Amino acid sequence: MSFITDQQTLNDISIFSKSGKPSIYAFFNQTHTAGGAELLEQMFRAPLSIREDINRRSALFRHFQQKKIQLPYQPIWFDAARQYLENSDARTRLTHEDNSLKRKLTTLIGSDTGYQFVVNGVDAVSEIVTSVFAFIQSDEPKGNADLEKETALVLSKMEHPEFAQALQLAAAKKRSFEDTALLDKLYRFTLRDTVMKLMHYCYLIDVYHCVANVAAKLDCCFAEATAGISQLMLRNARHPLVENAVGNNFELLPGQQVVFLTGANMAGKSTFMKTIGICMYLAHMGFPVPAAAMQFSVRDGIFTTINLADNLNMGHSHFYAEVLRVKNIVEQVRQGHNLFVIFDELFRGTNVKDAGDGTIAITHAFAKQQQSLFVVSTHIIEAADELKKSCNNIRYVFMPTYMEGSIPRYTYTLQEGVTADRHGMLIIQNEGMLDMLQNASTTPASAVQATFQTDNQTLEDLNIPGKYKQNSIFSLFNSTRTRDGERLLDQLFMHPLTDASTINERSALYAFFSRQTLAFPVSSARFAQMEDYVKDRPYDGALQLFFRGARRQALAMMGVKKEMEQAVEGLSATMEVFAAVRTFLQSSWTAIAPPSLKKAIGEVLNFLNDPRLQLNKYGNAAGYSWRELIHFEILLFNKMNKLVAQLLHLLYELDVYIAVGNTARKLGLSFAAALEGEGNELHITGGFHPAITNAKGNDINFGAQQNFMFLTGANMAGKSTLMKTTGVCVYLAHMGFPVPARELRFHPMEGLYTSINVADNLNMGYSHFYAEVLRVKHIAQQVSAQKRLFVMFDELFKGTNVKDAYDATLAFSQAFHAFNRCLFIISTHIVEVGTALGSNTKGVQFKFMPTVMQNNLPTYTYAIADGISDDRHGMVIIRQEGILDMLSEIEEYNTHL
Repeated sequence: MSFITDQQTLNDISIFSKSGKPSIYAFFNQTHTAGGAELLEQMFRAPLSIREDINRRSALFRHFQQKKIQLPYQPIWFDAARQYLENSDARTRLTHEDNSLKRKLTTLIGSDTGYQFVVNGVDAVSEIVTSVFAFIQSDEPKGNADLEKETALVLSKMEHPEFAQALQLAAAKKRSFEDTALLDKLYRFTLRDTVMKLMHYCYLIDVYHCVANVAAKLDCCFAEATAGISQLMLRNARHPLVENAVGNNFELLPGQQVVFLTGANMAGKSTFMKTIGICMYLAHMGFPVPAAAMQFSVRDGIFTTINLADNLNMGHSHFYAEVLRVKNIVEQVRQGHNLFVIFDELFRGTNVKDAGDGTIAITHAFAKQQQSLFVVSTHIIEAADELKKSCNNIRYVFMPTYMEGSIPRYTYTLQEGVTADRHGMLIIQNEGMLDMLQNASTTPASAVQATFQTDNQTLEDLNIPGKYKQNSIFSLFNSTRTRDGERLLDQLFMHPLTDASTINERSALYAFFSRQTLAFPVSSARFAQMEDYVKDRPYDGALQLFFRGARRQALAMMGVKKEMEQAVEGLSATMEVFAAVRTFLQSSWTAIAPPSLKKAIGEVLNFLNDPRLQLNKYGNAAGYSWRELIHFEILLFNKMNKLVAQLLHLLYELDVYIAVGNTARKLGLSFAAALEGEGNELHITGGFHPAITNAKGNDINFGAQQNFMFLTGANMAGKSTLMKTTGVCVYLAHMGFPVPARELRFHPMEGLYTSINVADNLNMGYSHFYAEVLRVKHIAQQVSAQKRLFVMFDELFKGTNVKDAYDATLAFSQAFHAFNRCLFIISTHIVEVGTALGSNTKGVQFKFMPTVMQNNLPTYTYAIADGISDDRHGMVIIRQEGILDMLSEIEEYNTHL
């Protein structure tokens, strides 16, 4: 049976690289061949679930480590060999009929790359064949049964009579053309299957050598897969991607089904859980693990929930994403799989009461399972007291914190018991953020920022960029037909505007195209052919172009017609595009185009109507002589090259205008009005999220007297969606793009910052809470500089305990509210903060997303309302999803076994 896991787990424990970050795969990937790297990745994507297979692979790596086996070949040979072997087209074979004189001539003028490619490939494969044959006959592969078996299989192939002939020719220091041609025939055709198996053997050797070296250099051990049911022992286990990581000892004995982990923020809980997850994953691959020793009972799979985001594409809030994650894993357990499961901060996306009840109920049910093992961390330490009353098979451990004055110190060393440490506010105070806000200058910046400020976290929170990201805002607008049109659209998305007149001017242009019904006049494929022909040509004189054309004709006369065919096809595509664009720009819509665009259209039409560009003789390029082709190339690439560039620039702009205008019409978007002068007005009427079908529209209003919104609501009521909707509207409005609202008026801001889906950053040693703290600190620095910003925080400090989260949310809400040049939305489940704000802070908007109970089931209006919510339905949702019933069903089944 295949080992089961999922992408969330792979991301949580950094198995593969995400956004350029370090990964476990990259940690091990010191392979010397591309094929070896691919084979290594295949192993990483398919851990093993049979004890004997795991231990056999582990023994093979140990064999290489102990014997210090070196690679039997030069890695540089494989690049040429691989490309050569991938070409199995019989027309590229070297034959005895090849004309030696022709070969010399074509080599002289630089076009016989095909012949040299084959010769280089034959030489590379010959080097590999002779070196590997010597390795196979040596004592190096001996001593491991699996390696001997693989080696014997390759050797049996190499003992084929025809391969013996190939070996003899390959070993020769000099080869005739006839010998090279024969080897080419043998390698790529007659003995192709044997050669490919030999290459695969080389890739295996590369992987074995690489993994053994990593184990030796980094002091990793080889885990032992035991026959026990629920055994796990780790000694000095450490995270391989954390510099100077502290090692931990950990043992889970049979009968202990759950590890209950507590600890203060930044104490090391998440790092410890990721360390265990990585060790378990690598152990099931048979790979060395970053520990001094490890024993484990084999599992059917591993699942983790550490950095779980919401899923707006599916309409899932962060809490509901957590609920569905638990449900999916429980379903795997119900199917009979014995899993290793990690949950970091169960239900942190809901209020503390529901999070506590949910943590107790789910952990209690986990403890009753007899096959799977669970690691659960939490800040709700009170849950441990309840669990101790009903469960005797939970192991309680914590990561301690020691105070040195007001400074917390961390040992990162696991201890038995439950922590009582709560130092969230101390960490916040030590970062100096509140002091920074309270002591900020009250003098506004003298000049408005010319560049709109934002960052990658905001762009990811709002799902702004990404051609291939599902329902990204960019992808909603990207119906461009040209490559540079798409690049131009991307540049516009990366550079919103801050000047009201510039925003309104751009907006008017897109509004004009939204009122037309236009399509780009040329197919993407034909336009690309034209681009490849005319674009980015070096500026050559007429004489250079003539000689280049003459060389192309000489090649065609010798049968090398590729360049000539490309030139004919390129010119044909160019003239076809020119004709289509000419007709398009002479259409009636151009008569009412904005003046700036009309001027550019007129200049391009003058160029396209030049008599010299008309194909009068034959109607297409195919009938022209080579001299006439050169004549057109001199026109396009020399005499008219600037006009060609001007035409392309206009077409890229039109491509974007048409795409944006059509999107506005299709999605029912409107065009915002940017207000001149000072102010912080923002009025959105009927704002909706453009990526959600039948999204509910809501009104959002900010002004000089109300710059702060305090937003509450139950899980799944729509808080995060409302915030993202507002952020998307603000971002698109500053681009001058159509916005998802019936109406939008605003004073341009200098930037936009959000904190919605902030993950930990293990590469920097940051826990989830500390990542939140640094995010707030970064935004506080921008706000305290008296910039005019729009700022949104979704669930401030959800990575800490409720007392610290309450104190911090209240303190920062009060501090941010004082900056009346900025606009803020802060959402929270800690509704008590709203009560405190209401009695001490004027000018705060209290809004909530309501929940309506129908037949004991929550339903949602998704319509913003005035006030503070008192809805708390987390446990109702958990029960509604049937998770506890599923776990009870498993417990009952196990009881009757």
